Amino acid sequence: MTARRDGLRNAALGVIGSGNVFADLGFEDPVTELTKAKVVIEVDEVIKKRGLTHAGAARIMRIPLQALTKLLHGHTGPYTVERLRELLGRLAR
Repeated sequence: MTARRDGLRNAALGVIGSGNVFADLGFEDPVTELTKAKVVIEVDEVIKKRGLTHAGAARIMRIPLQALTKLLHGHTGPYTVERLRELLGRLAR
């Protein structure tokens, strides 16, 4: 492609991100936030794979249903990566 065509293509596609949306959005610790998000995705996948209700999953994880609901909606602030992995481990057993 020519330089002009490359420039037009980049303009049409927009700016490609860094691969970490949390870094792109300016989060203080984007690596940790991305790791938390990935663990929460795994939690959601295990819940679906096992055919659990959210109430059943919350019981297994030993957290209130409201906490699980918030977690699945991306509210990971109160949790460390280690705590999220612990909760995932309980669910995956």
